[in-house]
Amino acid sequence: MSKQRISMKNVFNAYSEQLRDEFERIRKSICISFERGLPWQSLIEYFFQTKLPEKYGVSSGFVINAAGRQSKHCDIVLYDKNTTPKFLNEKYLSIFPAETVYGVIEVKSKLTLADLNAAIANIEAYKNVLPYNSEMSPHNKIGALICIAIDKNITVRKIIQMIQ
Repeated sequence: MSKQRISMKNVFNAYSEQLRDEFERIRKSICISFERGLPWQSLIEYFFQTKLPEKYGVSSGFVINAAGRQSKHCDIVLYDKNTTPKFLNEKYLSIFPAETVYGVIEVKSKLTLADLNAAIANIEAYKNVLPYNSEMSPHNKIGALICIAIDKNITVRKIIQMIQ
């Protein structure tokens, strides 16, 4: 019996490579820049839909709270399928009560300083609608905030240099 252990880093690296290959295939087939954002977002949504347990929903839209505050449009919203009412759940426009949202993800095909600032602004708008009463919202006491850049040439070091 082999003593080789499974490395989660290797598993995630393999998924990352698979997504990058799919992004490259799509990038080469799209000529209209207006539509470039949607394939990446759809691919990331599909990735989470196929990897997360069934109770998690993955979509895009706005997050609202009982006080009437709302986020900006979120590229990807991770929410609780079992407790989220179907207020408005269309293909490109959904509204999610803040109490049922686990977090949001911003997807950028290229990450410039302007894109990074826009992603941070969207995430800040999301954080501003989160309820502060943890009894109301056990899901998002902190909130999962992720910005995904689909660019082979971007590194963490470059991102740090951009924001300094």
